[in-house]
Amino acid sequence: MPSYELPVTHRPHRDGTPVTNRHVPYYLAAEVFALAWEQSLRDLGPDLLSSKDVAVVHAEFNYLHEVFVGTVVITVGVEKVGASSIRFGLQLEQGGRLAAHGTTTVVHTDEGRTRSVPLSSAQRRALESVRGGAA
Repeated sequence: MPSYELPVTHRPHRDGTPVTNRHVPYYLAAEVFALAWEQSLRDLGPDLLSSKDVAVVHAEFNYLHEVFVGTVVITVGVEKVGASSIRFGLQLEQGGRLAAHGTTTVVHTDEGRTRSVPLSSAQRRALESVRGGAA
């Protein structure tokens, strides 16, 4: 299962002032989860499947410890491959301990992003080759 070392940082407040709190709000950690599963799709091979080809239909995260500004390691596993869907299992570690885990389910969509479409045989083979849950 691939792991990605990623930075977690704050965005400035809406008025442009910097955020100095070390604690990272849940939604910034969720963004880093998304960066990791998106990278795992790119790693399958060029032009096979990208984040622009899918839509998130479910995301669930459990936080076991605070996440702080700094570096995290996200491990991504493909837990299930459906006709048009992929469920990723995700783990976030920071400072050597598991801080959060969860799942994200995406659906392969048509070009207009209005309906789901089946994954191709090549996409399915690539996803099955890296199948294994992280969460």
